[in-house]
Amino acid sequence: MFGVFLFLTANGFTAESSHELQEKMGKVQRLESALDKAAKPFPLYGENIKLKIGGEFRYQFEFRNDFDLNDASRDDDLLHLVRTRLDFNLGLGHVLRFFAQGQDAESFAGSGLNRTSANVNRLDLHQLYAELTSPWKEVPLSMTLGRQKLSYGDQRFVGGRDLGALVPRVFDAAKLSYTPVDWFQADAWISQVVLVDRVRPDSADHGENFYGFYTQLHPTRNHELDTFLFVRHDRDNELVGERTGERGQLKEYTLGNRFKGKTGSVDYGTEWAWQFGSRAHDDIKAWALYSDLGYTFVSTPWQPRFDVEFTHGSGDSNPNDGHFENFDNLFPSNELHYGDLGFAGLRNMNSIKLGLGAKPHSAGRANFYH
Repeated sequence: MFGVFLFLTANGFTAESSHELQEKMGKVQRLESALDKAAKPFPLYGENIKLKIGGEFRYQFEFRNDFDLNDASRDDDLLHLVRTRLDFNLGLGHVLRFFAQGQDAESFAGSGLNRTSANVNRLDLHQLYAELTSPWKEVPLSMTLGRQKLSYGDQRFVGGRDLGALVPRVFDAAKLSYTPVDWFQADAWISQVVLVDRVRPDSADHGENFYGFYTQLHPTRNHELDTFLFVRHDRDNELVGERTGERGQLKEYTLGNRFKGKTGSVDYGTEWAWQFGSRAHDDIKAWALYSDLGYTFVSTPWQPRFDVEFTHGSGDSNPNDGHFENFDNLFPSNELHYGDLGFAGLRNMNSIKLGLGAKPHSAGRANFYH
């Protein structure tokens, strides 16, 4: 199996020598400044109603050789992936905002295996929502209704990363946010994941509901503490259980915490989740854990950083005992943590990773893992 990826976006650049890079960065910054001025919202009626129009063009090239690890299917291919977006952001004072985003995604590939809904979504509505913010400081609430992204923490369980697959995940959702102070926020939502149809309008999976409650606490500037509860209810009564003849629904609960922070040159991160409930009358008993510890030499050129990371996602020890132990990765952005190939997820895995990173330029950091 072999794959090569190349991403080109409107604000991308190629790293060269240090002097050439600085010149290019200067040009990029001047271009970004001009684009920022052009992209500022312009008033439609005084200063209370403002409209912002944006867009995106993305080209992605991939070379695939036995990409699906199946010699029986011929998926060797050169992929030319193109995505175009146009969005409208309308603000009505500080209380009401409407956002709409249209999308067209296409895969120019020889094999039909590489023209799936992950990369093809022709002339469709990607996002459309209204955001209502309370005008009273005593009631620090906001509500978002419509088709939208859901993304929390490091996106190990719920994410909407916009790289990897050309068509990222969105939800039809109603979300309520409570922010009484700057260092605390609590979100609660009900949602259904949107199923991508390559040629017809996308629609939500009405047979599966996804509920969530997520709190974000920042007790100090460099430390974070998140607490979450996710509920997944699949009403398909045809889910197959572990024991012969058993079929039923999925009622799954995921409870956990995320800690992340930095003290001096030391940074850390850990996240755990416990899953319970029932799947086709089988008891769910699953869990996952991630931990990372790093050290940055801040006074050394390029500021090298060393880190060690451990990840565990439980698997099923006995597929016939009526106890379902495979951890459900839910709706994550796995490519952030396990590679853009998308073959790994947080279930039935133990992973130890050693990392080395450096910052040759203020524009970004290069990381190497083993």
